[in-house]
Amino acid sequence: MSATTNRDGFSVPGPDRRPRTVDVLVIGAGPAGLAAAARLAAAGA
Repeated sequence: MSATTNRDGFSVPGPDRRPRTVDVLVIGAGPAGLAAAARLAAAGA
């Protein structure tokens, strides 16, 4: 999520600019999920 600054100087969330389609989705942030995400990122997935 990107952020923009409003006229009062506060940072507010901007539109989500991430792609809407994915090849792989890792669910979970435990050791197995983090290891899977790291391996996939290293492989370019």
